[in-house]
Amino acid sequence: MVRDMIRVYKETRKELRVDVTREAKLKAKYNDVVVGLDENLIVVSLRKELKSLKGQLKEHEVDYDKLLLDERKWVGQKESIIMIESKCDGLKKERDRLRETKIKLQGKIDGLKLRCKMLKQDKAEVISKVVSYISMEPYHCDEVGQNVENLVKAAIFHERCSALEEMAATKKPVDLSKVECYRPSDEEEYNKAGNAFVTTEYPFLIEATRDPSTALEDLLSKKPRSLKPPTLTKKPSPEKLQSFAPAITMKKLVSHNPTSE
Repeated sequence: MVRDMIRVYKETRKELRVDVTREAKLKAKYNDVVVGLDENLIVVSLRKELKSLKGQLKEHEVDYDKLLLDERKWVGQKESIIMIESKCDGLKKERDRLRETKIKLQGKIDGLKLRCKMLKQDKAEVISKVVSYISMEPYHCDEVGQNVENLVKAAIFHERCSALEEMAATKKPVDLSKVECYRPSDEEEYNKAGNAFVTTEYPFLIEATRDPSTALEDLLSKKPRSLKPPTLTKKPSPEKLQSFAPAITMKKLVSHNPTSE
């Protein structure tokens, strides 16, 4: 049995030596092949091309990163554009609303202008009835403008001359509580603040309350002395005429008023 084991050992050793020898030959052949590959032009060109491809790959990676950043920026810009568009829509609606408001305000302004024009005409008519000579000699008296203003205020307070004329034409006692737009507070305030002034400066107006049947022409003919034109002793200076420019303007307004003719 020992002999068999020795025999097997020797055979195995021989096979091992053969394998080692074969391995050494293969390694030498491999080294020869590797050296040949290093010197092979095709392999050298392939290696160079591989290096260039690696460089291009890095460049493409950088470009790819830039594209990603640009895409993120574009997403942010898109959101900003959406917000701006929504703001523009809101501004357009606000513009339309302002245009409608402008049209309404323009209509109100036109109405106010027309009302002011009518008030100016009524004022000119009142002045032509109360102080008829103002269109002839408006610069005679310094107190004409102030007195005319007070008379016009009194006339407007009693619903203008048309209302006064209607009240004066009636033979029945006047009930102010039945007059349109009448307020008791207005009458109380007016009576408290203006009775003394009216009594001292315009006593002819008191007759309207004493005798409602008195004609308006009779009341207006009884003007106080302060409203009568004074006699001129000398020709007024240019400075005097310039100071009465508003009265001269009123003269033109009354002269062109058809009611004063």
